[in-house]
Amino acid sequence: MNGKTKALIFDTNFIIENEKNLRIITEKLLMKYVVFISDVSIKEILSQKYLELKKYYEKANDLQKKIDIEIRKSFVEQYEQEANKINEFYLRQFGGRIIPSNTNEKTLQTVLDRLYIKAPPFIDEEKASDKGFKDTLIWLSILDYFKGNIAQSKQINSIVFLTNDNIFHKYSAVLQKEFLSTTGFIIEIIRNNDYKQFLDDEKILTESAKESVEVNNNKLPPHTIEKLRKDIYEVITKLCYETEDVLFGGPYFIIHEIIEGDFVESAFMEMERTYNEHMFETEISPNIIFGDWSFLEAIHNIPIENVERAIELYRTIKNDYKEYLIQFYNAAAAIFNENYKD
Repeated sequence: MNGKTKALIFDTNFIIENEKNLRIITEKLLMKYVVFISDVSIKEILSQKYLELKKYYEKANDLQKKIDIEIRKSFVEQYEQEANKINEFYLRQFGGRIIPSNTNEKTLQTVLDRLYIKAPPFIDEEKASDKGFKDTLIWLSILDYFKGNIAQSKQINSIVFLTNDNIFHKYSAVLQKEFLSTTGFIIEIIRNNDYKQFLDDEKILTESAKESVEVNNNKLPPHTIEKLRKDIYEVITKLCYETEDVLFGGPYFIIHEIIEGDFVESAFMEMERTYNEHMFETEISPNIIFGDWSFLEAIHNIPIENVERAIELYRTIKNDYKEYLIQFYNAAAAIFNENYKD
C-alpha cells in the first residue's frame, strides 16, 4: 500500500450487526483502507457461540430423558468444531490485522486500576459496578497495538473506531485525548452505520440480500405495518409508564443514559429468562426484567401482565417478522428513551 492511509477498527457490535455481509464490507473497505478487529472481539464471539450451543445441548439432554434420541456429537466436540470455523474465518478475513490482546498480570493490574478510578470506558457512575470490563480490554489492546507497532503505524495517518457502544461515544473526548497522548495518533469514534461514508457505493447488499429486502417489503402491506407500529407503541409504553392511573401514574423507572437497539435486544432476552421465575407474581421490579442496566433507576414495579404482553409481542416479531427485529429494537429504544433523565 503506497502512501499514508486510514485505519478502520471494528468493535464487536459492528461485527455482529453486519454478520451476514461482513466479508463483502471488509473487502470493499480494504480497497482504500486498512481494516482491523480486536482479538478480544473474536473471543467474545466465541463466548456467545459457547453459551448458545450450551443452551441447545441442555435442551437436548432434557429431551433425551423423555424420549429416545441420540446425541451423536458431544458438546465439547461440537463447540471445538464451531470455534475452529470461527477462528479460521477471521484469520482468513483479517490475517495480520487482528489486534492481539494481552492477558498478563500487568494488563490485569491496569484494568483494575482503571476500574477503581472509573476511567473510561468504565462508567463513571455510583451504581455502575464493573460494567465496561470488556470495553476496557478492547481499548487497551488498541492503545498497545498502535503504540508498539511503529512500522505498521507509519503507513497510517488517522484511525477510526466503529462502534455503537454508547460508552465510547459518551466519553469520546477523554478517550481521544488519551489515545493521542499514548500513541501520537488521532482516533475518531463513529457509529456503525457511518462506515458507508468510506464506500463509493452506499449499499453493499449481495443479490440474495436484495431479493430478501424486496420480498420483505412485499410481505408487509400498509395495514400490517400500521398495526405493528400501534402495537409496539402501546405495549412498550405500558412497559415503561403507568398510563391508567390519572392521579398517581408515571414512569416505572428512569434511565440516566440514552439507549439504542442493542440494549433493547439484551433486555428482551433477559425478560424471557426471568419471566418464568416470577410468572405467579402480580408485579415485578424493572431491575429484574431489564437485567444489567446499571443506568436504570427503578421507581415502581411493573404489572406482570404488561411484561407478558411485551414478551408476547417480542416473540411474535421474532417468529413472524424476524427480518424486522432491528427496526423493532430501534422503535422500542425510542420509547424507552422517553424515560431518560439526566
